[in-house]
Amino acid sequence: MNPSYTRFLGPLWFFLCILSGPLAGLSEDSISTSPVATEFQFGSGDLLLPEFAPESEADSDLGVQMVLQPEAEYDPFTVSAFTGYYFSSNANLSESTPIEDHVFTAGATISYLPVLQNNLYGEATFRDQVFLYNNQSNLDFNAFDLGAGLIYVIRPLGDTSVYTRYNYAQFSDPTIVNLGTSNYKNHSIQAGVYKGWILARNHFAYATWRSDVSIDGNPASAKRDDHSAIVGYRWTPVDRLKVECFLRGAFLDYSAYGREDWNTAAGSSLSYNFTPNIYLSAFISYTKNDSNLNIDSDYKLWQPGIKLGGNWKF
Repeated sequence: MNPSYTRFLGPLWFFLCILSGPLAGLSEDSISTSPVATEFQFGSGDLLLPEFAPESEADSDLGVQMVLQPEAEYDPFTVSAFTGYYFSSNANLSESTPIEDHVFTAGATISYLPVLQNNLYGEATFRDQVFLYNNQSNLDFNAFDLGAGLIYVIRPLGDTSVYTRYNYAQFSDPTIVNLGTSNYKNHSIQAGVYKGWILARNHFAYATWRSDVSIDGNPASAKRDDHSAIVGYRWTPVDRLKVECFLRGAFLDYSAYGREDWNTAAGSSLSYNFTPNIYLSAFISYTKNDSNLNIDSDYKLWQPGIKLGGNWKF
């Protein structure tokens, strides 16, 4: 495989996997009682895999031709946007009284990953998302994230990426009347590691670990440290069509009440790229939360839906 296609695969794909998960099920009432259910976003980027010519029995008669290709240009800016609609089997994240609802969601992300030196990259990201519930409008919220950090790619370990960053998150009422009114604010330090494997020209697997340690949260009852691991697999059976599945496990350590939760999630998706930048995705995910406190914080959640989005690099 020509290295010009894979030189930047590690930091770019790592960054898309880590920072592309939207939040679901958060409201002012549920902030202090239920953890945020994290749903992995699919269809968030292409694999940058090269095209191979099909093998032929006559290849040996033609000899071997050395094809010189220009070095792939690295684009540090990524702009992505999406809109989607999904069904939630437990919109209020409750074990005793789950409420079903349909949710409209939309968001945009701008990220900048400049090459600082050799395998060291800088990172700065702005992301904003809105979640609007069909029946339970009291659960509507806006999620805003802003952060920056460093990514280092360890070439001898198969382009394994390690990173650390500061992140500011704010959840607020999305209505114009209360625009800017914050229900929750959090400052945290994130660190983690990511490893991807190109198994074949149309098979890709990845694994990642992330620790998100809160240094200041308001209200304090929702302040927590989040340690999570994700493994995933992507298959491209034909051009522009992608199948993906993932499994996520997380340990949520709350500062208040001695609360500790184990949160697991699994999901799959089928997405089609109309162009190299525009995609349509259908997905389904299942989340289960187990808490050591009996405060109606155990829950199960199904979320099938569709999403239309795009990614642009420059």
